[in-house]
Amino acid sequence: MVNGNSTKNEILEKATEIFSMYGYQATTIRMIAEAANVNVASINYHFSSKQQLYLAVMQQAAKEAFHDFPETILTDTTTSSEKKIFLFIRYTLICLLGEDGKGTTFGKLMTFEASSCPSKIGGEILDKTIGSRTRLLENLVRDITHIEQPQQVERITACIVGQTVYFLLSDALTDELFAKAAPKSKEDVDQLCDTIYQFTITALQGMKVDN
Repeated sequence: MVNGNSTKNEILEKATEIFSMYGYQATTIRMIAEAANVNVASINYHFSSKQQLYLAVMQQAAKEAFHDFPETILTDTTTSSEKKIFLFIRYTLICLLGEDGKGTTFGKLMTFEASSCPSKIGGEILDKTIGSRTRLLENLVRDITHIEQPQQVERITACIVGQTVYFLLSDALTDELFAKAAPKSKEDVDQLCDTIYQFTITALQGMKVDN
């Protein structure tokens, strides 16, 4: 049995694996304890509760996924709005699907959060990651289309985000209806990014309002 920080790290590692496989609701502390070869008391000592352990897992997964996608990418005044939309699409896909299309820990956790059994913690992490970047995306939509009506801007933004999360959240439907479209390699992810961007930018330019 390992001790100190190594015990805590082992618990966190095994908890990440199990939460990614079963989600927050279906995972028990006992399942994690058995996987990490520790007792329940040890988990409570290091993380105090299942909720706090899940929070640590989510925070670590989000940090790893969004390491290369700081919000400053979407606020850089030297980059065009069109380029920033491309970057939003690309980095969101990578954060969720991974560069190889096989999925990230964050993406797998978010799949459970989007199901019928979300956790409060997942919602908070989602808002701080994709949510905060989505609000910046709304500014880019306004800049390109000149549309100011809040509801319309939000709908357009939702359509863009929806394209980036579709292949993460709709595995069964995708496999059944769009098997050839599902990304399964780095090349697939790159092509999917280009396709979503071209579709999006063409639509935005077509919706442009003359002031």
